[in-house]
Amino acid sequence: MLVLSGHPWIFRNKFSRYEKNLKDGDWVQLLGVGNKELGVGIYAKTGLIAVRIFYFGENFILEILRQKITKRIEKRLPLLSFTNSLRWIHGENDNLPGVTIDGHGNCLVVMFYSTSLASFAKYISRFVYSNLLMQEMVKEKPKTMILVSPNRKGFESKDSGYRILRGQKPDRIEIEYRNIPYFIDPFGQKSGMYNDIRNLRNYILENRIFFFNKKVLNLFSSNGLLSICLEKAGADLVLSIEDSRKAISIHEENLLSFNHDGETKDTDSKPTNEIKIGKQWIFKTDIFKQLKTVLDRAKLKFDVIIIDPPSLTASDKDKVTARQIYKRLIIESIGYLQEKGTLILCSCSNRIHPNDFEKICKEAITEASRKVKNPIRLQNEIDHPILATFPEGNYFKAHIYHDLSSL
Repeated sequence: MLVLSGHPWIFRNKFSRYEKNLKDGDWVQLLGVGNKELGVGIYAKTGLIAVRIFYFGENFILEILRQKITKRIEKRLPLLSFTNSLRWIHGENDNLPGVTIDGHGNCLVVMFYSTSLASFAKYISRFVYSNLLMQEMVKEKPKTMILVSPNRKGFESKDSGYRILRGQKPDRIEIEYRNIPYFIDPFGQKSGMYNDIRNLRNYILENRIFFFNKKVLNLFSSNGLLSICLEKAGADLVLSIEDSRKAISIHEENLLSFNHDGETKDTDSKPTNEIKIGKQWIFKTDIFKQLKTVLDRAKLKFDVIIIDPPSLTASDKDKVTARQIYKRLIIESIGYLQEKGTLILCSCSNRIHPNDFEKICKEAITEASRKVKNPIRLQNEIDHPILATFPEGNYFKAHIYHDLSSL
């Protein structure tokens, strides 16, 4: 039984006979043999997951929940020494399933992934807000709190899918990462910042020897903070390729603020599919369909190539296709990698196990006629913990292959 293993989900096909009198969002007490209390969860009327369990054991009281949240916050406080953008609550991996809370400067972005969790998310967010106000190490106290609904369209629109719980609606927020100021849109995907990839940003800035005076290709560059870190590490040229016009506009705006000799943006000009600012070059294109065409047009060989596609596995049935896509992206890209270059491969597909991902990558590298070595596997940051009883939460992989020479 998954409850006894500590897994936070009960699937509907294992729970349906108990649903008759339950309403969406009801708290349910889970009982085992002899009516032994096993835990407490929240019932969802729709979806594959019928119950999300946030407490395992007996005699639950709200103080236990508050203590749990406090411990999660205190564990993350050291991150504030170099950034003000982090994930305070990380859903299932923090034993608070279906709810995430990101902090960006003085703004909290609360996301929940089922309508059943609306009240639960609000309760957690209120406690996080008040707790951060009392933490001495939190110098930038929260003022604004945004609640994002399960309607995923809310991540794409500024006009729907969210509610301002506290403060005023911000058009943008300035965060800081290792003395790099950066503007983000808190209504964007992942609440405006992919902090699960902070481990790679840290690696780049702490291992500049691999990037100094190098030409770097950054595929799926999102809002561009990783590309700016590459330039800070001394890269001679960074070519970023992304398909989201919104993400590119944020990248461009930040580049114009990032010490590029007074370059300014022509506010009357129409959007272009190629942008050149200082050492940075941004292409807008569908990487899955037009990668080779764009790279042929760039006429470059790169010392470092980074591939970080979006999740490719919405369900288990997508795994075969995902493996094929990963391999094709790797093989196509390696054709533009210098001899003894570096390949950085990332995956946020939670249904692809890290060992399976490494196998896919090694097979593709070999098929591309490069000698393969064991990669450096980057570890998750402390605000993205991994729960042993929840393997689905081990979703982000970042593997680094240095010195890829030809066979």
